[in-house]
Amino acid sequence: MRNRPLTLSLCALMTGAVSAEQVGPWNLDALKSQVPAMQWVKHEGAVQSLTYAGEKYEGHDTEVFAFYASPITLGEAKP
Repeated sequence: MRNRPLTLSLCALMTGAVSAEQVGPWNLDALKSQVPAMQWVKHEGAVQSLTYAGEKYEGHDTEVFAFYASPITLGEAKP
């Protein structure tokens, strides 16, 4: 049940405005114009972690935890 807020947030995104550019379940116009607040938890090493503001759930703010890695942080980037 810990994933319930995330699941509900994803469902809310899937039922978003129809008039905006819609690709799959995502409203790209909203995603491009509204960047959520984020904070690094661990910003060092190959795999980093962060939190960012999620959708409101039952009137309360939510926070999403994520890991981040890229070819650059993993040392696999090609010139």
